[in-house]
Amino acid sequence: MPIPTGGPVTIEIDGDDYELAAGLDPLRLIEALAGRDWWEVFLIIDAGWLLVPRVADLYDDFTVATAKAVTVAVVEQLTGLSWFTSCALAATAASSWVEFDGLCAYRGFDPWSAPIARTLAFVHHCLMTSCTDDAERARMVYRLSGAEAADAALAAGVQGAITSGRPDPAMARLEAESVAQWQAAFGPNGELKNPAGVGMPA
Repeated sequence: MPIPTGGPVTIEIDGDDYELAAGLDPLRLIEALAGRDWWEVFLIIDAGWLLVPRVADLYDDFTVATAKAVTVAVVEQLTGLSWFTSCALAATAASSWVEFDGLCAYRGFDPWSAPIARTLAFVHHCLMTSCTDDAERARMVYRLSGAEAADAALAAGVQGAITSGRPDPAMARLEAESVAQWQAAFGPNGELKNPAGVGMPA
């Protein structure tokens, strides 16, 4: 993976450049990544609503699937890690936030203001240094890469259902979640609603 950019991220879509992920709230992004909620992450990185209206436009080729791909690409540029690894590290921090925040304070690190890449790198460092030998470190790398989830899916005979960045063996469920999230954000006729926290007027 490339060295993280830290944001904002400029990404080319349909021949036009879009600047996304400016002025990020790192803790809000960690929370969304921890839940592997790509739609919430999409709303965070597109806080200026450059792309959200395009998803709502029934005549625009910018679909839910395209929005998902953009989300994964931007997160990977922000963090320098794969989508799955970013989510796994964020979930690790979020699952024991009080202990993690206390450790950060003890070490002189501030996750409340640090770029997301720096916070996830710190989580990664904590996980790797907690391993007692090379075998345990190799196992941790294997788990964080998403290979374990991919192998489990293949062992279950669900070949071809592993999506980039989210090794979910149930593609149908993933697509159903995408549609449900889209319907929650937009009305039946494609009109924009006001998702909480994106700073748009009611």
